Amino acid sequence: MLEDKFSYDIRKFWLYSFVFYIVFTAFVITLFWFYGFFDAKANAKNHLLFEYPYSFYLLFIVPIYTILQFRALKRRNKMVFTIANPNLQPYLFNPVNTSSAILQFLLLKSVLIFLIFAIASPIYGKKKQDVQASNLELVICLDVSNSMNTKDVDGVSRLDASKRALSQLINKLSGERIGICVFAGSAFVQLPLTIDYHAAKLFVQEIETEMVSSQGTNISEALVISNNMFTKLKSSKGIFMLTDGEDHIGLEDSVIGVLSDRKVEISILGIGSENGGPVPVDIKRPGLGYKKTSGGEQVISRLNQEFIKSLAEKLNGNASLTNQAFPNINEVLTEINQMKKENLRNLEIEISESWYQIPLVMGILSFALLFIHNTVRLKKK
Repeated sequence: MLEDKFSYDIRKFWLYSFVFYIVFTAFVITLFWFYGFFDAKANAKNHLLFEYPYSFYLLFIVPIYTILQFRALKRRNKMVFTIANPNLQPYLFNPVNTSSAILQFLLLKSVLIFLIFAIASPIYGKKKQDVQASNLELVICLDVSNSMNTKDVDGVSRLDASKRALSQLINKLSGERIGICVFAGSAFVQLPLTIDYHAAKLFVQEIETEMVSSQGTNISEALVISNNMFTKLKSSKGIFMLTDGEDHIGLEDSVIGVLSDRKVEISILGIGSENGGPVPVDIKRPGLGYKKTSGGEQVISRLNQEFIKSLAEKLNGNASLTNQAFPNINEVLTEINQMKKENLRNLEIEISESWYQIPLVMGILSFALLFIHNTVRLKKK
């Protein structure tokens, strides 16, 4: 009949789709079984795993796409069948080919499935790789005195700018053990040395100036506490200090000697501006205004550049200054990398071998076939 040229064979569409699902599912199950995916006791070297198994939830896209395709074909057929006179159909509709539509549908579905498998990143077997491992213990020493609440860094407080710098730094670390010490008039350990960078970032975000009641900037105690956080392991050791240098208490010579004996590398980031700004009475209650002297004049806190530079010189370290809300820490990262180079070990380790390339190539081939099919179909039209 003439209408067969302008409407799709829905039963044929469903039959081929069903066969595709059965064949593909059987193939995948057989493949998984062959590579030990279902064997919980299999040796890790002969056990198929997926790095991102939750990616398989994306497979729900496939049945949704199938239903949408079915409804589109059914809607097309309904439009054709509403024409009472079949002789008018050639003037109103283009002819269709059910087999061609099914092939296009199956190829596009294959592209989706293979890409999802590639995203899940199949892992099978092990491979050896030569790496350099660093033994670096890094203690972040953060000033939390009241002057760090001064908002003279592009409209944000010095403490907030410090937190941003530390978040950037932690994101760039890879294998180093990191700890956090906070200080003002006194100092204490906020986070012992760890390689849990997620926890470290959470601890950084929780730091407030109210954590230390005694005010001032006791650099000596901060350095002593930081030094005590290091282990006795043979490793490079470094301290990254962030401070505005205000209300400082002099550095004791004994502290310099201890750090020098342990070969602790020091890097200092001074945060604030030369012009400075007023110090809030309570950062959480801005309505209370700013601190004033006994004479009623507003207290202005400024970055103490001279102190920071002289401190770095005494400790044989490096100093950098910033007045940016998002500090550039490239210089600090360079110094940390230099610390790592001084204590590197060459190791040969076994790592899981990823085979994401196979489903990715299959997906690309399916897309190429789909493109060729559509090109040929359009030329025929």
